[in-house]
Amino acid sequence: IHAGEARDTERVTLAVDLDGFGSRGMDLETFRNVGKILREMYPERMGQVLLWRAPGIFGMFWKAIRPYIEPATFAKIKFVEAAGLCEFIGSNDLPDDVVSMQDASAI
Repeated sequence: IHAGEARDTERVTLAVDLDGFGSRGMDLETFRNVGKILREMYPERMGQVLLWRAPGIFGMFWKAIRPYIEPATFAKIKFVEAAGLCEFIGSNDLPDDVVSMQDASAI
């Protein structure tokens, strides 16, 4: 966030790779704390939240947390594939393995 301020960037795009998410990763308290930090410390800084590679089990967690997400925040959340990441984040800012996945899906 501080680096973005130095470049006069007003919004943050948060990309979350959910690969490997499982029952041990379903921590509602951590989710609430992260949300609280973003809301209270950096209000209106969040541009998009990109959820990538969400496994089937994530659906249960999503149903549990969805009621706690404010409508304005919910509108910023998108489930994306590798190509979708590149719509919001420049390929030079993504890890090489993500760029190669995006390139492979374009073939």
